[in-house]
Amino acid sequence: RPLVGTGASRPDVSGLGTVAIAANSLGVSAEGLCYMAGYGIQDASDRLIGQAVGAHRRDMAKRFAWLCTMMGMGIMALSGAGLALRPGLMGIFTADAAVIALGAQVLRIEAFAEPMFGASIVASGAMQGAGDSTGCFVLNLFSMWASG
Repeated sequence: RPLVGTGASRPDVSGLGTVAIAANSLGVSAEGLCYMAGYGIQDASDRLIGQAVGAHRRDMAKRFAWLCTMMGMGIMALSGAGLALRPGLMGIFTADAAVIALGAQVLRIEAFAEPMFGASIVASGAMQGAGDSTGCFVLNLFSMWASG
């Protein structure tokens, strides 16, 4: 029976046993370290683009949007590479060797998604700064919810 609220309620993981549940849950926690930089750049893009739009500089807003989105993708790609290349990272969360080994595999898989998560996170901030809440909603609906 899946445990609700612990990350173990995902049907694709919960039937695989306690090691898989622990590796998935801790892998998601470790992946959260990558998101900090992405959300920081999202905040910056929101403000920069809002300022440019307020100054009636749509050209500058567009350049800021592309620049910030590329920066977010790049930084999160580097963070993802750190996940993939540092299998011992899981040892911060647990001492169980089986969970560490499987969690390292989880992190290598998650690393490939980080640049696109970065693009989605930062582009969402860019749309917020431009006042496009509908575009932001649609982007998040498809990039985070439909594909996640």
